[in-house]
Amino acid sequence: MQLDHLLAWIANEPWAINPAKAQEI
Repeated sequence: MQLDHLLAWIANEPWAINPAKAQEI
């Protein structure tokens, strides 16, 4: 798995559906 792709996906993840996850970052 490409790390850059993963980071880009995380950056674009709609944290609104999982606010708890946003707190972890």
